[in-house]
Amino acid sequence: MLLKFCRTLLIFFYANVIVVQAFASNLSPIKTYSAQDGLSQTSVSDIIQDKQGFVWIATQAGVDRFDGYSFVNSEKFNSNGTGRQFVLDLEEDPSTGDIYMVSRSLLQKYNQSTAKIEAIDLPLVDTQLNLNYYHIDQDKHHILATNKGIFLREDIQQAYKLISQADTNFYVKDIVLQNGILWFATTNGLYTYNVKSKDWRFAGLDQYSINAIEFINENEAWLGTNGDGILIIDTLSSSPYIKSSLTLAQGLINDIVTDLTPMSNDELWIGTSGGISIINKKTGEISNRALPFNDSDVSHSITTLYKTNKGLIFYGTFASGFGIFDQRANLIEQYKIPSVARTFMIETGRSNEYWATSDRGLWKFDTDRNTSGPFGYEHNAPYHTQNNILVTEYDAANDTIWVGTGTGLAKFDKEKQLLVHVDFDGIRTFPVKNADDGKLWIGTRNNGVYHYDPMSKQVLKHYDIDSVSNLFFESKNKLWISTFNGLFLVDPETDEQTIFMHDANKLTSIHSNDITSVSKDSKGNYLVGTQSKGLSLLQFEPTENKAKFTPLFTDTILGSLSIGAVVEDEAGYYWLTTTKNIARISPNFTNIQFFDSRDGANASGYFIGGYAKDNNGIIYFSGPEGISIIDPAVFETSTEMPKLQFTDLKVVQKNINDLTSSYAIGSAISADNTKPLELTPNDLMFTVSFAAIEFGNPESIQYQYRLVGFQNRWQKSENGVRKATFSNLDPGSYTLQIQSTNRYGDWNPEYTELAINVAAPWYQTTLAKFIFLILIVVLLYVLFTWRTYSLKRQSQVLSKKVVQKTEELQLANTKLQQLSTVDPLTSIFNRRGFNQEIDKMFKNSFDKNVCYGVLLLDVDNFKQVNDNHGHNAGDKTLTNIATFLRENLPTGSILGRWGGDELIMVLQADNMMDISKEALIIRQAIEKTPMPIESGEVNVTVTIGVTQLTRGNKLERAIVAADKLLYEGKKAGRNKVVCAGAVF
Repeated sequence: MLLKFCRTLLIFFYANVIVVQAFASNLSPIKTYSAQDGLSQTSVSDIIQDKQGFVWIATQAGVDRFDGYSFVNSEKFNSNGTGRQFVLDLEEDPSTGDIYMVSRSLLQKYNQSTAKIEAIDLPLVDTQLNLNYYHIDQDKHHILATNKGIFLREDIQQAYKLISQADTNFYVKDIVLQNGILWFATTNGLYTYNVKSKDWRFAGLDQYSINAIEFINENEAWLGTNGDGILIIDTLSSSPYIKSSLTLAQGLINDIVTDLTPMSNDELWIGTSGGISIINKKTGEISNRALPFNDSDVSHSITTLYKTNKGLIFYGTFASGFGIFDQRANLIEQYKIPSVARTFMIETGRSNEYWATSDRGLWKFDTDRNTSGPFGYEHNAPYHTQNNILVTEYDAANDTIWVGTGTGLAKFDKEKQLLVHVDFDGIRTFPVKNADDGKLWIGTRNNGVYHYDPMSKQVLKHYDIDSVSNLFFESKNKLWISTFNGLFLVDPETDEQTIFMHDANKLTSIHSNDITSVSKDSKGNYLVGTQSKGLSLLQFEPTENKAKFTPLFTDTILGSLSIGAVVEDEAGYYWLTTTKNIARISPNFTNIQFFDSRDGANASGYFIGGYAKDNNGIIYFSGPEGISIIDPAVFETSTEMPKLQFTDLKVVQKNINDLTSSYAIGSAISADNTKPLELTPNDLMFTVSFAAIEFGNPESIQYQYRLVGFQNRWQKSENGVRKATFSNLDPGSYTLQIQSTNRYGDWNPEYTELAINVAAPWYQTTLAKFIFLILIVVLLYVLFTWRTYSLKRQSQVLSKKVVQKTEELQLANTKLQQLSTVDPLTSIFNRRGFNQEIDKMFKNSFDKNVCYGVLLLDVDNFKQVNDNHGHNAGDKTLTNIATFLRENLPTGSILGRWGGDELIMVLQADNMMDISKEALIIRQAIEKTPMPIESGEVNVTVTIGVTQLTRGNKLERAIVAADKLLYEGKKAGRNKVVCAGAVF
């Protein structure tokens, strides 16, 4: 029944001032495993441990591999469907680590490198063999015992050879190689085989059925028999003879001896049908160990014993599974006062004297565990029925034992050997502390804290502080009072009080108001224990009244435990009692170790303040199950770390109905973890299970892991989970690293790792990327070529369009030029165009050796033509004249319409006379040429004024001069050419 521990219990029942959750069960150092724990079958025939640390258990349902937590049956490793056969014997090949499994008609081998079970070819293949034993000795001889004889294979490459008679009427139970001789323990006596001489012979004792043989030395062997106990024989003589025997009469637990296993401390463990006997080979002392199954004889029947490389003893039973003896369970000595259910407090008295309180009174014992008590009140004295003693305190100066009880303060009368009531009638006095001056400090539940003089029975001081759990009198001006309402520091000289309370907004405040203890170490550090919040380091500056509380080891289970007591040993280590265990902290607060019931500590914890430390440095802790005794000077824990192994692999794949595929760990992950785990693109998620091979206390092992390449931060496994799961990893290489502690909480600096390769999908492979790259290059080239062609084509089209547009523009410009420089009626230059041509002539082609003349022509009586024939006829006439002149003027001439019916020309000749003659020809030609109009023809004449054009004589002046000459011609009767006063 679980006794619920809570604050209410501590406040209202100080007689049970417990800082633990108490359990009524009595835990044994023996661990047992049966079908309900996962074992395939409970009839165990053999047990061995392989090189990897796994333990293999042979049963009637095959072989189970055990890692300290769970079982894996051999059928998982067996592809031939023979995994559930009755296995009689197991043997490990020391050179390869392979496990040989002997069934009645089948010999198989578990191959460590492939994690598969393979069938082994048997001798006499045409004969039905009944197998019963397999042995590999230190010289690597393989021996197979069958009903058709004993077969030997001296080398793994050789075949089995018969070394005994062809037919045997016995079963081999044990084989030992001693000085080149193979000794066979059988159901029909002893047999030997000389490996060198190949001599097989019967050694005698055929009246005995021998189950086990163990050589004590070269001259003596012990034989375990089936009903005759142990026979001790002399092996030097040609016919071994019995020197003596050990039977039930000499102290064996049973005469049916099934196995013998020597230990390193001169002990020989003897498996029998009634349990286990342990004999000291030097002294002959025998102790017996019954098994914690049930009372039926068959449950106590031992079938096999096996000692692991760490000194654990595995034992198999006929019908109740198997169990484990852990020799390390005696690490902490446990002392239980006879007939006392609970030991509350313990105190050291004089040399070799210890005082303990209980619900039955006061007890005294010495270093030899000689115990006297209980001591209570005198009969008929007040409170004589109240023997619920809570606390004891020794006043060395006055050699007085003070006792706090549920009904007041008492002391021990050494003469009367009784308790004598002193004061505080009816008040539960706990705790009681000596002030080193004969005065006492006394805490109570509801009546405050007292400074009391027992000699005068006077209260010297009183502080109204209730719910006191502990007192620490540091000095005359420092009294620490632990309560469930905070921590109080009182200066008894000034009565000044300082209260430390939890403040959620202040990280350096005390992290709980439920205080169980305060102590000060040799370095001046204060250590504060709390209820369910672990331990804190207090840094206190009294002059400045500053306090900083730092919780210790919050990343371990200590952070959630209640602290009963803190004791510093001579080497500076700190020993703590807690809710579940005892802890040891290194002097620099860097490391913590835990010791639980499997190391000898109380399973149900310890009481607040229940400790004592004697002059030899030995520490005593009191609790519901008795007193735990620790001698730090000789306390040693193994620094060996458990071997960490990968135990299973599960992979979830895509696009399959059964999403989870389970692989044998050896085939998926090599036994030595050198082969990487290869995952395909179809593997969606994988889970790797692992275990540190620790059979004594596997629950205490802590784990953490990380996947390098994915996350470099260590991830702690919580609540005993021993697996790591990852999904949707990117293609690449990763390394899974696993780290564990030993059973005491020390982290292994080394870690086990597994390389993991995640293959890329086909489209992410190097070849695919190369192909994609080629395709991209080709595509880019095609796009570039097409684009280039397209741009070139567009450029060509655009060029054509540009040329076309340019031509159109040029044409338009030409037309525009024409519109601005050509007369639209006569298609000759207008005045603007004529002036531009003259400017060009002067710039580009003016020749000073050539004579240039300006001719200004006007149609005579042109108005009459318009009046008589219409304006169209006038326009037509003017157009005809212009066309005639354009067609008949000499090369280099410039013709234009100056305005109205006036035309202007610039002619070139050698002199002005020639120009005047040319003007005369023009006049005469027009006169003689009829001009066609719509109504017929019309004859017209013209008058021309001629003047010379030079660089000095600008065009404007030349035109003005020509116009004057034209006017003179008009006055002269028209149809004239006038040049420099000459009229033609």
